[in-house]
Amino acid sequence: MKITPQVMYKPSTNFSRKFLWKFFSALFFSKVCLKQLSDIFIEIHNALTTAPASFIFSPEATQILTSLKADLIKEINEAIQHGSVPPKSKKDDVLQHVTASLHAFNHVTEATDQGQKPSAPLREISMDTLHKEKLFVEYTDTQMENVMELSIFLFMC
Repeated sequence: MKITPQVMYKPSTNFSRKFLWKFFSALFFSKVCLKQLSDIFIEIHNALTTAPASFIFSPEATQILTSLKADLIKEINEAIQHGSVPPKSKKDDVLQHVTASLHAFNHVTEATDQGQKPSAPLREISMDTLHKEKLFVEYTDTQMENVMELSIFLFMC
């Protein structure tokens, strides 16, 4: 797959909706009443309907995404050369989805926290945003691995 100098990303409405609902509803239900949470999602919807059709990653963020994809390809090639099972990872795709979703979510929540009507999020996703979401995705992967290990342990007992 050839990567152009600026990675274009068109957020998947289904993925964004599912991700935002599952993650943030679980995270905020204990802190925010349901009415406020639904208001945030309505504002996200309104902001994204006025947003550009796609987001782009900044040149620095594009460089990071390119190196992550190159690292994955290198791992797959090494596994094939050694006759082992290549890693199955959609982490780079998930990272792009999560980054775009949280880019919009953060923009809307910051504006609503300040009592302002949110505008459309910026078209360009910064390296800083990508870095934060990369840490988040790595954390959730670690938690998933812990749950899998625990379930295997419980199954064996």
